[in-house]
Amino acid sequence: MPVVASNVHGIPDVVLDGVTGVLRPPGDAPALADALVSLIEAPEMRRRLGEAGRAFVAERYNWRDNAALMAGLYRQVAGDRSAAPV
Repeated sequence: MPVVASNVHGIPDVVLDGVTGVLRPPGDAPALADALVSLIEAPEMRRRLGEAGRAFVAERYNWRDNAALMAGLYRQVAGDRSAAPV
C-alpha cells in the first residue's frame, strides 16, 4: 500500500511525491481525501507506489542501524563523552 501524507517535517525524506507515495499540503484534508480516492480508483498506480515505497525503505532503513544511531544521539545529549559522534 502506498503512503498518503502531509508534506511536513521529515515525511518527504521517506515519501517521495509520485514515486513512493503521495504528499499533500499540511492542513489540506480535501487534498488528502482526493489523493486517497485517486489511489482507490487507480490500482496500477497504487501497486507501483506501494512497491516503490517498500523498496525505498528496505534499501535505506535498518532497525538495528537506526536503534544504534538513536542510542548514540541519546548518549551525546546526556553528556557521555565516550559516545561516537554522529
